Amino acid sequence: MKTETEIIKELKGYKILAHKVNRLSLSTPCSSETRNLTKLKSQIDEAIQGMESLFPDYAKLLRLRYIDGKKADFVADSLHVCDRTFRRWKQQALGRYADLRCIG
Repeated sequence: MKTETEIIKELKGYKILAHKVNRLSLSTPCSSETRNLTKLKSQIDEAIQGMESLFPDYAKLLRLRYIDGKKADFVADSLHVCDRTFRRWKQQALGRYADLRCIG
């Protein structure tokens, strides 16, 4: 079972992962590393896309905060919620993400 910290680290590493997959796909498209990273990227994408249809605010929160690296107050303003609601939604969003990734 992944911890909240590990889940956040996975989400924050998405941009680096996507860049690495693109770079490796050009140089070594059939390597096991490329396949593994592509699979991980797809799993993250699928979990976020699943959240977008079920919990659009949670998906937006995770994308803005962890994938795009926006500050918490910016994300709360974008979602039109107060800080307390943002913190509560963040915990719920991370839990839903973990469920959709089957890592919780």
